[in-house]
Amino acid sequence: MKKILFTLFLAMAAFAVKAQDCMPESVYADSVFNTQVAKIIKTKFSTSNSPVFAGKYLRHVAKTQFEEKKKGGKVVSRQMLFLVAKRNEKGECKFINVMIQQDMQADGTWGKPYVDAGTPAAGSPDCACIEKMKDWYRP
Repeated sequence: MKKILFTLFLAMAAFAVKAQDCMPESVYADSVFNTQVAKIIKTKFSTSNSPVFAGKYLRHVAKTQFEEKKKGGKVVSRQMLFLVAKRNEKGECKFINVMIQQDMQADGTWGKPYVDAGTPAAGSPDCACIEKMKDWYRP
């Protein structure tokens, strides 16, 4: 009986830890780039008329690494997909996918990142959990 209770306790503890995991880990940990992206996404929230960006930016994580786009055999841009948590006008937390793009400059350097697209994503995270997590953006 003790063994069953102990196993049940461990299972419940594992579930509780998993329940706090409200957003996946970022696959790209460069703090300078993530801070820059956070500011760009937050600005998009304040300037866009799109319902996708209606609400308040809360947090983001990179879902992919950079994917380079080529034209005529030359790299012309690169993109990275981010998962963004937002609080909508009703106070609910929602996820959206945001594609960030950088274009290759004539001198071979990358231009400033910008939001290329944004679409709703599956899931409604726990707002309290999201707000407790560290984000790259520092106002």
